[in-house]
Amino acid sequence: RVRVLPRDRAEALEMSVGEALDGGVISSEAICFFIAKAQEFMLSIGFRLDTLRFRQHKANEMAHYANDCWDLEVRTLSGWVECAGIADRGTFDLTCHAGDVNTSVKRCIPPRT
Repeated sequence: RVRVLPRDRAEALEMSVGEALDGGVISSEAICFFIAKAQEFMLSIGFRLDTLRFRQHKANEMAHYANDCWDLEVRTLSGWVECAGIADRGTFDLTCHAGDVNTSVKRCIPPRT
């Protein structure tokens, strides 16, 4: 289970990443995967679950290139501190690169089932 603080909530929710995805709290499987991996890593190096949360960026905090962003935050004596960021950059980088080199970089990779 992960503790998530969506942009439209004042209090964090505790749920599985699957529940967060199914409930529309987290927008993509990729974000869910990296949230789960980040939490797994933090726990493996000794952080307690009750000191971790994932906070979604508010609309006015989002980078221009991002579809969605979540910060891994750690509760310290000074409050919540950002430790890592997880962002869905969409195709922004590839689209910019394709424009710069005047070459198509599109390739369809079928999802694994």
